Amino acid sequence: PALGARTPLSYNDLGAGENTLHLNDIKPKLRNRNVLATNGSVNLLMVGYRSQSMFFQLTVNERFFASASVPKNPLVMLMEGNVGYTGKTVSGSPGASAYHYREYALSIAREIDPSLWVGIRPKLMFGRVGAKASKRDIDFYTDPRTYNLELTSDLLAHMSFPGTVFLDPVTGKVDNFRSDAKVSDFIFNSSNIGFGIDLGITKTFDNDLDFSASILNLGFIKWSKNTHSFKQAGT
Repeated sequence: PALGARTPLSYNDLGAGENTLHLNDIKPKLRNRNVLATNGSVNLLMVGYRSQSMFFQLTVNERFFASASVPKNPLVMLMEGNVGYTGKTVSGSPGASAYHYREYALSIAREIDPSLWVGIRPKLMFGRVGAKASKRDIDFYTDPRTYNLELTSDLLAHMSFPGTVFLDPVTGKVDNFRSDAKVSDFIFNSSNIGFGIDLGITKTFDNDLDFSASILNLGFIKWSKNTHSFKQAGT
């Protein structure tokens, strides 16, 4: 298994080794959009074969990826308090997405000469679970008299996961959700099909300097099974 994570702030930015957060040190490190991301993979099968100048490798992996993006302005307001924002609206558009899929990949590498390798990896993918927010408008308004914070949101999310959504017959709103997924639904899933490709090159120079370049994860998954869309709007 392999796991990874990425954040816009380091451990030291948060006041490493101390009991308090250094908010004044955090603010300059924030970007207009701050991305938190994590990914993981579990290798189920790996088989390789080399014949003279050619190398082949078949891999089967379970892959997971999730990310969230948070705008700077709402974060700064939360750190400073909303006194300086009276009568003003702070807009935010947070993003979120998550995907879990199985990947069948065939790596093909060719030795052009002893110092140069080129490779290609076509991939066949089957989506297990997917979620993405396509509309994500959130506004914070501070009342100039009471300093009350008013939140207005208009959100739309598209998801693919095994289960049944139940709606209230009167209001039409989501009332309940029941997951009817079985282990076999994940193991033998052949829907939500996708295709991808990786490209790579490695060059070794006379001074033992290695140069490598790659283009990864070009492709798509067409989510067509167990799809749902959820909308939330209100103040």
